[in-house]
Amino acid sequence: MPIADGDDAAMTSVQARLNRLELRVRELEDERDLRDLLTRYSFGADVYRGPQWVDLFTSDGVYDLGAGNVEGAFTGRFAGADELLGLITGSGMPPEGRAQHYHGPMRFDIDGDRATAESYSITYQLADGDKADVYCLGFNRWTFRRVDGRWQIAERHRRELGAGAEAEVIGPIDDDAVVSD
Repeated sequence: MPIADGDDAAMTSVQARLNRLELRVRELEDERDLRDLLTRYSFGADVYRGPQWVDLFTSDGVYDLGAGNVEGAFTGRFAGADELLGLITGSGMPPEGRAQHYHGPMRFDIDGDRATAESYSITYQLADGDKADVYCLGFNRWTFRRVDGRWQIAERHRRELGAGAEAEVIGPIDDDAVVSD
């Protein structure tokens, strides 16, 4: 039914609905972009180790691995480009070209130019022959910022399965509960 000239209430209602729809589309596009960022993160950790991977983080980006990780793996907190580069190129990572990182399922909270996500992670490592073994399993809390129109990782907090610290990074199951950054 067409809106009659002078029907300001109907126009206001249509504009409000249009604004809500635009917001929902923007959030869906942001979620798609964040999923793409995490896919590039995984490919970067496996194939393109180096500055390209570090550039997925903000200039003050942080990767917090906590304690209790698999034997020989990195633990602790890595902040800034130099430390992140040392992390991704160091001996505490599975051998280059012999690992695959996966993240999911994921839950996102997007608020303008800031977002968070929670996810599982699993890394497989190619062992002798054609056999792949699980290298590590974990729980993650990601924080993202949009910088110059591009989503980047501000922080990743990861806790190893079995370390007993999962609740440090995964929020409550109640949708209405708010987990602070």
